[in-house]
Amino acid sequence: MIHSTYYDNYRGPTVVKVILGDDDITERLRVIYGELNNWQGSLWTYGEVFGEASYGKNFRVEFRDENGRDHWFHGFVDDTKQYFHPPLAKKDNQCDQLDAEYHQIEKCIDHLEELTLQYFEHEMIIRDLRLNTPEEDWYHRGCRRSLLEAIDRVANGFRDQIATEDSLRIR
Repeated sequence: MIHSTYYDNYRGPTVVKVILGDDDITERLRVIYGELNNWQGSLWTYGEVFGEASYGKNFRVEFRDENGRDHWFHGFVDDTKQYFHPPLAKKDNQCDQLDAEYHQIEKCIDHLEELTLQYFEHEMIIRDLRLNTPEEDWYHRGCRRSLLEAIDRVANGFRDQIATEDSLRIR
């Protein structure tokens, strides 16, 4: 266990039920989650949270917030020495802030794509004026296409990550 300011400042919903494999370990986890519902302001290993015998087992942790809304996450213990990073339930205003940040990221990605296309259109005009040999022309087009494809993969990766986080976000 190591202290974490991130968790120290967090106040989460109440633990309702914790299942490890086929066993109910709710009380064990309530102690670790702490009276302030913040993992006692610490980052724990899987072994510390679920026990050393948890290796190779699935788990599910269920919570209920002050509004009666249910939250949960699940996982698999692959290494008892690895640090456990549980997702934190976010308040609605925090979700709104994240939505605004994601929107800004998407706008930046769109702007980057637009600037990149403008750059390559400009480069192609200059290249056409230089009268490259067919071999140079083929090479430059391939490099430009590869770079555009790489930028497109990065942009789509960001969009996929945003969509995944949106679908996994605890509300």
